[in-house]
Amino acid sequence: MVLPYRNLSCLDRSRPASIMEHADKGTLGAVVGKGLFRGNRVLSPRVALRALLRTALEIGCGLNHLHGRSIVHGALRPANVLLKSANLDRRGFTAKVTGTPCGLHGRKGC
Repeated sequence: MVLPYRNLSCLDRSRPASIMEHADKGTLGAVVGKGLFRGNRVLSPRVALRALLRTALEIGCGLNHLHGRSIVHGALRPANVLLKSANLDRRGFTAKVTGTPCGLHGRKGC
């Protein structure tokens, strides 16, 4: 469910809610399917590889942030990486790790 900021008062406070920024570029899975990280007429193979590596670095930084707080994601896949527009980035987006974390390090059943 996506709610404008001003409408958050309608949330049921007895249930947990996830609030995150809008990722207008879709998921990593969608752009991989379109061949974003393959060389083509627009991107040379070298530039495509740099875009892939930068995206992998951002995902790694997101996981490092979670692990630094003793949180295990446990379900990382392309559908759980959202892309948000970024005018200053040559790729045109930044990667954001999303999804429901599995839990704390050491918790059984994850």
